[in-house]
Amino acid sequence: MNVAEIAPIRFHIGPTGPGPGTLMGEPLAPGSTTGEEAMAKMRVASGLFPLPGRQVRLGESWSDTSSRSDTVQGMKVDKQQKTSGTYVADTVIDGRTLNILRVIIESASTTSGTHQGTDVTQTTTEKTEELVLWDSARHIPVSRRSIIHIDMTTEIRQMNVTTRYIATSRNIITGEAQD
Repeated sequence: MNVAEIAPIRFHIGPTGPGPGTLMGEPLAPGSTTGEEAMAKMRVASGLFPLPGRQVRLGESWSDTSSRSDTVQGMKVDKQQKTSGTYVADTVIDGRTLNILRVIIESASTTSGTHQGTDVTQTTTEKTEELVLWDSARHIPVSRRSIIHIDMTTEIRQMNVTTRYIATSRNIITGEAQD
C-alpha cells in the first residue's frame, strides 16, 4: 500500500484548553474552509480528551459527557460523547515521571442534510481505547496509543443506497513541549 506522508497536525493548548481559532492554526469561521477540512478539524478537537480540573490520585477514575451540534456546508452534525479515564500507574522515562492513564471514549453522531443536491443521512458510532502517558509537570500528553473502532452507515434516499463502513484503526500520537 502506498500512503503519502502528511504534515503533522499542530494545535496550541493553553492552561484552560485550546483557544478559539487556534486549532491547527486556522479559524473555523463559516465559509473559511472546505467541508472536509472543517470535519477534520472537528475530529481533532473531539480527540482532545477532557481531564478533570483537579488533582487525580493514583487509582482514581473520572468521566465526562458532552454533546454538540455544528453545521458544515449545509450538513447538520449532532454528536454525543462519553469519556472515562483511570489513573493506573506512574513510570519514569528519560528521568521524567509520567502518569499512565487508561481512557475510553465512546461517541455517537448523526449527520444529515443536502450535499451537492442530494439528501444524505449518516450515523456513526466510535469507541476509542487509549493508553496515555501524561506529563503532569508540563501538562501535555507525551504519548497516546489508541485503538479506534468505527461503525458508520450512510443513506442516500434519492438513489435508494445505504452503505456501511466498519473499521478498526491503531494510532500512536506523540507530543512535545516547545518553549
